[in-house]
Amino acid sequence: MSGAAIGSTGAGAGEPWREDGDHEFAAELDGVRITPPGRTFTDVASLDLGGRAVVLRHLGRGHTDNDILVEVPDAAVTFAGDLVEESGPPVFSDAFPLDWPATLDRLVPLVEGAVVPGHGAVVDRGFVAGQAAMLAGVARAARDAYGDGRAVEDAIGDLPLPPEEARDALTRAYRQLRGDPPYDPPERLRADLGLA
Repeated sequence: MSGAAIGSTGAGAGEPWREDGDHEFAAELDGVRITPPGRTFTDVASLDLGGRAVVLRHLGRGHTDNDILVEVPDAAVTFAGDLVEESGPPVFSDAFPLDWPATLDRLVPLVEGAVVPGHGAVVDRGFVAGQAAMLAGVARAARDAYGDGRAVEDAIGDLPLPPEEARDALTRAYRQLRGDPPYDPPERLRADLGLA
């Protein structure tokens, strides 16, 4: 099966779920149409949504390399997506753990009120600063372990995270430290998903 192109329908996207017997979800995925954006930006973009100003910001890599904040200044609300996670430890499977703390450090002074995380309850500036500090500890421990030549499995206990998240954080950090591409090529992903 080939990957869906931007602007195409999701025809065939549901095949893995169909094979697992989830025909209803497979049919929903097959009907998805991906519409490319008509406007892009690099760092900041302002929008007028019916008289309400909204600011979009990309502050750097964190949970992914394309996390976007949505600020609603007149309501003192920032929608942070998965750059901030409250209901559990941050998820690192696509993350940039060495960059994430600095990205949150850039967010902290922008927070004027409520922060809506990607998961969990609404938080405030103090929570974001605390998560930035925790992620800085993760990055520091990963750099130290890598510098000491330790394997990922041997360094899991060094991180202030549950084992699965620590393993993902270390794996992603080591990838960054080695200078590896951030993501596997599509052929490998398809093979890993059994789609090749």
